[in-house]
Amino acid sequence: MLVKLYASMKTRKDLLQVINKMEKFWAVDKYDDDLKMDIQQVYGNVKKSAKLMLIILFVGVSVYLKQAIFARKFVYSAYHPTDRNKSPDYELMFSFQVYFAIIACVFMLGSDGLFLALITNISCELKVVKNRFANIPIIRNKDEKYNTNDSLRTLFQVVDHHNLILE
Repeated sequence: MLVKLYASMKTRKDLLQVINKMEKFWAVDKYDDDLKMDIQQVYGNVKKSAKLMLIILFVGVSVYLKQAIFARKFVYSAYHPTDRNKSPDYELMFSFQVYFAIIACVFMLGSDGLFLALITNISCELKVVKNRFANIPIIRNKDEKYNTNDSLRTLFQVVDHHNLILE
């Protein structure tokens, strides 16, 4: 946990730069329904992952609570100068330990959630770029009446946006 805290403090400026670049991403609203369905499926999977993480957190907390109620064990082994199994010393120490364990879990879930959100957003943006590449009109004959400058302009926009995502 301390490593994650140090890493997120050290890379704070980099994360802010990534978020500022993500504000320049394209909106999905103007694309076809298949792309919207793909992106909704990706975000649905992210919601399932978040629910799974919360379930794991609650199962872990319930295991510790069961130990506390029936075996009077602590979350972490700790030293206390008095008899720690006597009331109210036991309840105070246990409540502090549970509080700090929950804070640690919340921080870890938050940092993992931030990473998951960044990766999900980038993968969905790459799907948008793939869709834009697929929808660029291809001119097969010189006889076709289509402006090649529009195709090239669209291609350059897509390539520039792809480079923005890769940064």
